[in-house]
Amino acid sequence: MNWQKLNTYAINTPNGVENIYFERSDDKQNFRIVNEYGNSKFEFDFMTGYEMISRIQSDFNTIVNDELQTYFKNNQNSASYPDAAITNEHVDCQGDIPGV
Repeated sequence: MNWQKLNTYAINTPNGVENIYFERSDDKQNFRIVNEYGNSKFEFDFMTGYEMISRIQSDFNTIVNDELQTYFKNNQNSASYPDAAITNEHVDCQGDIPGV
């Protein structure tokens, strides 16, 4: 069976950056996720893959939301948010304030 690469994702791992490939079989019935070394593979059909990715996304969202809630709960004073009191439309997404 031959595989067509659909996309490549660079991810951070404990060992550095690694490329992950998302591929589809030539018969268009199966998909797989494989690392750049070829030693880790997940192969699945369309519906199994859809359900797996939906569940992983839900689990990941829950983990991220829990982490954010814990962070905000532990950092409730305004000193934790130096730009919280500033209403400056020039504040970028990272919270950097130009000229400060």
